Amino acid sequence: MFSPRRILFPVDFSEPCIAMAPLAAEFARRFHAGLTLLHVLPPNPLDTHRTEAQEDLNAFAWPTFSGIGTCQAITEGEPADAILKFARHNNVDLIMMPTHGFGPFRRFLLGSVAEKVLREAPCPVWTDIHGDIPLRHATPAQKEPSELHVKSVVCAVDLSEDSRTALRWAADFARNMSAKLTIVHAIARAMPTPELPVDWTPQIEESAREQLERLQASEGTHAEARVVTGEIAYALHDAVEAAQGDLLVIGRGPETGAWARLLDHAYPIVRNAPCPVVSV
Repeated sequence: MFSPRRILFPVDFSEPCIAMAPLAAEFARRFHAGLTLLHVLPPNPLDTHRTEAQEDLNAFAWPTFSGIGTCQAITEGEPADAILKFARHNNVDLIMMPTHGFGPFRRFLLGSVAEKVLREAPCPVWTDIHGDIPLRHATPAQKEPSELHVKSVVCAVDLSEDSRTALRWAADFARNMSAKLTIVHAIARAMPTPELPVDWTPQIEESAREQLERLQASEGTHAEARVVTGEIAYALHDAVEAAQGDLLVIGRGPETGAWARLLDHAYPIVRNAPCPVVSV
């Protein structure tokens, strides 16, 4: 049973953070989870800055988070390090945060805080849609808090051992939400070259389908499985749209393992996904 008990929601009072607040609140309500609102101050803040931050956090928490088990925490230091430290020391089950990225190229830049948290978090990380805030993610002042509508979950697997963790998380969450689960494996098309004039893509796709069948058999899932070809981030974007996905789940292993090999793809996947992404 999918049952996160401790959710961490870093708060910096930015528009993306305000826009994501109703989703974090609804998630905590649905799963009866404790929710911590964490604000990080620069090192060695003045007492007046700490007081002002507490007042701002109190105002932020009401009324969006009323009626749920919410606590507040204020710490200081480098934001990503402080978030990671808090998550480790408090056995957080899920971090929910937007992906910042400022300026005219925001759509293409993953914020440094989100990037480091994605790389090093000890638990799954839920990131909202990157880039400009869609209308349906309007601020609480503009719109009533939205419900957690997830009817289609897409799980992207690379067929490594870390894929099993992502698939288990996605399958468990989909069952809890009564949502459809689709499994996708993306491969880059190998264009023929003078040294290798044959396009082996069809054989690679067939091998991937067989591996997906074995993966599902071992994990006890019976989801629709798709193999897509192309530049990984864009191929997954199209696959999620085709499945009308409301959530994309991707694997995240130790930095010395599969995650290190996937870094070049993981950040573009998060940047380009048409829906929220959970990295597990």
